[in-house]
Amino acid sequence: MKYIIRGMQPEDIDGKGTVHYQSWQESYEGIVDSSYLNAMSEEKCRAMAHRWPQNTAVALTADSKVIGFAAWYVSAEGIGEVNAIYLLDAYKKHGIGRALLDYAMAQLSECNRVILWVLKENRDAIGFYERYGFIPTGEERELKLGTPVITVCMEKTFDNLKSL
Repeated sequence: MKYIIRGMQPEDIDGKGTVHYQSWQESYEGIVDSSYLNAMSEEKCRAMAHRWPQNTAVALTADSKVIGFAAWYVSAEGIGEVNAIYLLDAYKKHGIGRALLDYAMAQLSECNRVILWVLKENRDAIGFYERYGFIPTGEERELKLGTPVITVCMEKTFDNLKSL
């Protein structure tokens, strides 16, 4: 499967919003309260994409369709965080998610520690991050997404960042 990973361009922003919306519908059914998912809209996700276009990479098909994205930032304490990585179901298992994470991690290469938060019930995502070398920190947070859900923190520290 042919794809490219690049820093998000202005013409990719609406596609990022579409992927955000569709991937939540695909990935979180049965994990996130259905009333919360039903209240989401593609328009709201596109508006969010326009509010936060920075620090984002997109995965594109050969015909420039946005099929995934990753976003990151560095905290005031110098900790890197991958705060979003989404890929449409039809494009999973082709190395695209890993390529998006590689891109984000390269942007965070000056950090001694990179963290991310993942829904505790999202076993597929946790497995993906574990295969990449992230380990659970034991820290958990409760989010209210219609009903409460638990997120878990995973990290990759300076020592295991060198294995990229």
